[in-house]
Amino acid sequence: MPNKRRTSKTAKTASRRQEALRNILLKEKQEATRNLEEQLGRQFSEEVQRRIDHVLDSGDQAMLDMADELDISLLEMRNKNLQAINDALQRLKEGTYGVCEGCGDEIPEKRLTVMPFTPFCVACQEKREILEKIEKEEERFK
Repeated sequence: MPNKRRTSKTAKTASRRQEALRNILLKEKQEATRNLEEQLGRQFSEEVQRRIDHVLDSGDQAMLDMADELDISLLEMRNKNLQAINDALQRLKEGTYGVCEGCGDEIPEKRLTVMPFTPFCVACQEKREILEKIEKEEERFK
């Protein structure tokens, strides 16, 4: 009988852990969505205001274009973040959350606490970043 009790405790612990991680992910999703909506609202209202205010000279327009590019980059980053959170919620639903997509090992809980939506352990993430850096360098020299 002790095995059933131990299995029951393990299942309860795993269930509580999953619920806690789910809550963390949902909180992250809510924050990411809010940030994205605020950014979009600011960007559109600033653009309308610029058009209303006056015609800009080429220097002012260049500065505004650069600021717009930065805003777009920030929006893309926030959207990517939101997608990663949604993917993590899906993995949690499927029961694959916390398993590295690179090597199949369990992602340490400390890493999931810091980056709850990460699909990779530290070693696999580092490998991916190195490969991305190499690819960018190769693109630069083409």
